[in-house]
Amino acid sequence: MALDFPTSPTNGQTYAGANGLNYIYDSALGVWKVYGVPGTQVWYATTPPGSATAYPFWWNTNEGRLYIYYVAESAWVEASPAGTVTGNSLGRPDVPPILSTFTIANQGSRVLTQYASGFAIRSDAASGGITIAYQSTPTPPYSIIGRMRLQCLSVNFRRGGFGWYDTAGGRVQLLGPIHSTSWIYERADWTTLTSFNAATSLGSAVGNIAEWQRLRDDGTNRYYDISNNGYDWINLWSAGRTNWLTPNAVGFTIETSTTAGGTVAHLFSWEVGT
Repeated sequence: MALDFPTSPTNGQTYAGANGLNYIYDSALGVWKVYGVPGTQVWYATTPPGSATAYPFWWNTNEGRLYIYYVAESAWVEASPAGTVTGNSLGRPDVPPILSTFTIANQGSRVLTQYASGFAIRSDAASGGITIAYQSTPTPPYSIIGRMRLQCLSVNFRRGGFGWYDTAGGRVQLLGPIHSTSWIYERADWTTLTSFNAATSLGSAVGNIAEWQRLRDDGTNRYYDISNNGYDWINLWSAGRTNWLTPNAVGFTIETSTTAGGTVAHLFSWEVGT
């Protein structure tokens, strides 16, 4: 059935098609879009629509990807085919985390932002201590697999990564990359989110920082591993599961305690398993 759309339409002009559907013209995109049919509206823009009820589908014109609004989590979820690698070319498919499922501790002036590709923690000042977005620890044995990137402008003591947290006693144990003259991996023990105790280098980040990192607890010991593809792991640290703290939470962190300068830690994937 041919549709005879008006020539030289104006933005917002409507057209009743012979196929029983109504259309509205979007001059910014130069296209006619179906409208007025519940559940079929698509929002075309670089940012999601203000109303997911009117527009349950969002085509991200910046990424060229389609998202569906997931009501249970109040979040936009990418409508990718099963098995498609989302947001990376590093082997393991991403499981983008939803910020609203995490609890934030010691946020201060730092900004946390949800994106379709996960969420980011940004710090533009020498803010005190650690900001952590955490969840309760699963029952051992468990593993937390995450993919992250850390970007910083100041040369020393910019840290981002993963950590265990004792929400009752306040102790934190951080594991991940830190820039201290050069990039290294480090385990850092904090008495509280704002009080540093001691740190131990786990080795230099030769070539590049491994984006894939994993925390494990087998019921006896806890482990920290890194990988460049999310499948093949190198263990950097292990200790008894009550080393420094008895954690009841695990999360994603940023720490920029010494000097000002833009630092962004982005969590692209968060996968909880055994």
